[in-house]
Parts: sequence; C-alpha cells; structure tokens
Amino acid sequence: MFGISTAWFATKAKTGSEIVDRILALGVHGVEIDYRVTEEMVADIERRLKQGDLRVTSVHNPAPLPDWMEQAKASGDALKLSSTDEEERQGAVKLALRSIDLAARTGATAVVFHLGEVEMDHESDRFFELYKQGKINTPEAEVLRRRKLEERKAKRQPNLDAVLRSLDTLNRAASEKGVFLGIETRYRYHQIPDLEEFGILFDHFEGGQLRYWHDVGHAQVHQVLGFWNQDEPLKRYGHLLVGFHLHDCLGIDDHRAPGDGDVDWSLLLPYFRPDVVKVMEIHPKVSPAEAEQGVAFLKKIGVLQQADLQLSAA
Repeated sequence: MFGISTAWFATKAKTGSEIVDRILALGVHGVEIDYRVTEEMVADIERRLKQGDLRVTSVHNPAPLPDWMEQAKASGDALKLSSTDEEERQGAVKLALRSIDLAARTGATAVVFHLGEVEMDHESDRFFELYKQGKINTPEAEVLRRRKLEERKAKRQPNLDAVLRSLDTLNRAASEKGVFLGIETRYRYHQIPDLEEFGILFDHFEGGQLRYWHDVGHAQVHQVLGFWNQDEPLKRYGHLLVGFHLHDCLGIDDHRAPGDGDVDWSLLLPYFRPDVVKVMEIHPKVSPAEAEQGVAFLKKIGVLQQADLQLSAA
C-alpha cells in the first residue's frame, strides 16, 4: 500500500479536495492524513474517500489539526505524550485518541506517532553545526556525543514512564478500533524512543498494537551525525515493521523527493514487504515535477510494485 502525505500540500491548499487532486495527478491513490490538515480538509478527504477515488493509508498524530493551533505552527509534538506535566500528557492522549478514531473511520492501517522527548539541554544545534563545519567525525564530536548520550540515559526515566502511561491508554483504544500504533524514528537524538527504548516499548506491549515505523530521512540524519546507521533499527525491529516514511536526505536536509539525496536505498529494499505501508512524506519545498520523479525513482528501484499503486490494493 502506497500513499503520499498531506504534508506535501496541506499548507498550500485551500481544501482537502485540492490536496487529493494533487496526489491523484501523480497516479497515486493513497493518502496519509497528517497533522497539518484542518477539520474542514479532513471532511473533504472523507467525502472523496466515499466517492471511491482514493484510500487512506495512515494517519499522522495529531490529526486533524487541533482548533487551537495555527496551521503554520502545526507539529507532531504539539503536546507531548512524554510530558511530566500531567495536564499536558493527558491533553496529548486526548489528541491521540482523535487520531485513532480518524484512522478507524477512514480504514487506515496505522496511526504514526511522535512520542515526545527526554527533558534535557540536548544541544542538538551543536551537532548540526559540527556537521556543517565538517567536524562531525572528529574527537570533539565524539566526546560531545558520548557526554550527551550519558546525560540522556540518566534523565530519561520520568519521560519514559510518562510514555508508558500514555501508550497504555492508546494501546487499548487501538486494539478496540483495530488499528496499529506506528512508533516513528525521530529526527533528534534526545527524542523518544532511541534504539534501546524501541525494544523496551515493544516488550512492554508485546501482543498489543505497537509496531515500528521507519522514517528514512530521520534515520539518515542519525547516520550522518554519527549516532547509528540507517538500517540498524530495521535489523532490530524489522519483524515489527508496519510502515515507512519515504523521503530523501541531503546531509541533514530531509523530506526531499526519493532519489534526490544521499540515502542508500539498497539497504532498505529487503524490508519493503507487501504488507508494509509506504508513504512518501515530502514537504512543500518539493515541486510537483520533483514529486513525480520521486514516484518514478521508487518504481525504478523496486520499492513500488503495481499493486501499491492500484486503488483496490489491500
């Protein structure tokens, strides 16, 4: 099953139908509803869904856009499921339950989640600056990585406990609704989960609805910054894989069209099973022509099969 995220055009479009038309113009019938779409846009997408010209592959929490948030400031971390502020955490759970309901209503396979972060002075910008200066593989960078990862581990437990409480509620709701919870690879090292924490979560909810969602661009950033390699989480958790966010990354600039970056896609090919959801998560900076080239690239390298592009595909 293949789709394109509404992230590509939600901030440029005036209606949900306009987003759908842009996606259909690429010969793609699948859409991931992300957190940038308003309630009115979602209503448009649901009407189109009933007309039978598209399907919803997945929902990216929190969707639709909360009515108290400006579209330009939309975020998958609007409220954090990891927060030690109980009011914020419960608010995040409430938004997530809306996303699960939307996924069930539209026939989506999974809801994609950001789980929050370890509350710390993470100094992520220092890593980005070291990369830009060509110093990311120096002893200076290694000392910084080691020190910050040790600090992260020492401070993570309160936030990890909050995540477990949040997921306990969401796992029950997802089980009742028959959708999976896709736990996404994050962009910054201090965000939850890290490689070890994926395993902690999957063990805790074994037999439940939690699954692994691999974000190709985010994983590439971890590799570029020296934290871990692109395919490491797939080697560990590929048996629990439910979906991909497909986008390329040039250095630390992600959400580019597939094929327009540094990703070694050959590492990923063994994991593109027919049952795994594939979503091209490109951003507004990608032109329609570049998006078309991205779809063609994914076909060329064997990521997309004809069944992925057919409306009737399961």
